Amino acid sequence: MAVCVECSQKNVWNRICKLKEQNKGRYEGEQTKKNIADKAKTLFSRRRYAATSIRDICDAAGCSKGNLYYHFKSKEDLFLYLEEQTFSEWWDQLDTIFSQYESFTEKLYVFGDFISGIERPLRESLLLNPLKMLKSLYLKGSPIASAKMKIY
Repeated sequence: MAVCVECSQKNVWNRICKLKEQNKGRYEGEQTKKNIADKAKTLFSRRRYAATSIRDICDAAGCSKGNLYYHFKSKEDLFLYLEEQTFSEWWDQLDTIFSQYESFTEKLYVFGDFISGIERPLRESLLLNPLKMLKSLYLKGSPIASAKMKIY
């Protein structure tokens, strides 16, 4: 049995500890990305997209600009990530709810209730502003917005 030089644990292979460290690093990276996204979502909801700076997001998340840019290419990329994540969560919830109803009319009422139940600043920020923002960015020639607009 060998002893790991890095952590002094007795292992059959020294590589086991390195693999654990790699997985730990990956997990911490995912947690950092989630923390940045959560803080940005809160700031975008409160202040709106245009009034929120990268520095504001970094300060709220407790990370450096380099760390933020490691996970997201730009503020626009971060916003689009949040938009996709939020809409994905909403569609999953709606699929579950819709499966309980058969008629289109019932589903329409449920959809109205669902939308009205979303916190108002968040609803306005994520439902109304993305389309305005995407249009504005598209007109400015943003490559990410151009790709998104082609999908719609």
